[in-house]
Amino acid sequence: MMQLLKSFLRKGHYALALMTYLLIQPVDSYSWQWRDLWSTKDQQGQLFMEKKDYSAAQETFKRPDWAATAAYRNQNYKKASMLYSSQHNEAGYYNLGNSLAHLGQYENALKAYDQALALNPQNQDARHNRKIVEQLLKQQQDQQKQQDQQKQQDQQKQQDQQKQQDQQKQQDQQKQQDQQKQQDQQKQQDQQKQQDQQKQQ
Repeated sequence: MMQLLKSFLRKGHYALALMTYLLIQPVDSYSWQWRDLWSTKDQQGQLFMEKKDYSAAQETFKRPDWAATAAYRNQNYKKASMLYSSQHNEAGYYNLGNSLAHLGQYENALKAYDQALALNPQNQDARHNRKIVEQLLKQQQDQQKQQDQQKQQDQQKQQDQQKQQDQQKQQDQQKQQDQQKQQDQQKQQDQQKQQDQQKQQ
């Protein structure tokens, strides 16, 4: 897994590297011992986890940290982030960062990693993920900048085309007016000529 991650990083594929790295299971905030399970719902949730039925587990657990882990493994990162955000400890902040990264909320993910590192500066996983998310945020910002520039260019092009069409329309109208004026003058000359001929007769 780490070789694949390093390969992605060397090639600049930060998005793939992040997703590869984050597919490693989140830090489990539970140590499964039957004597520690104090409610029937949590016992049922543990059974669902063992069967890898994470959807059922996340709905069954009463403890928010366990429900968050089940939601994360079920790839329900929105639900996981909501649950992790209520856990004000190192594991909670770290897993919140991972969940937010999966949702593309890179700035908030960085803040969560910073909170985890503030509690434990030696958390190498949080430091590593933070570095990857920083790169992803930069890519996202660069892409947004390119999209904004392209949008601006498209708008300018559209405005130029509209201006050109308006100018062409104005020229056509002027040409039509000139032609009408010329026709009126010619008609007037013809009428005058006819009157002069009649007068001579």
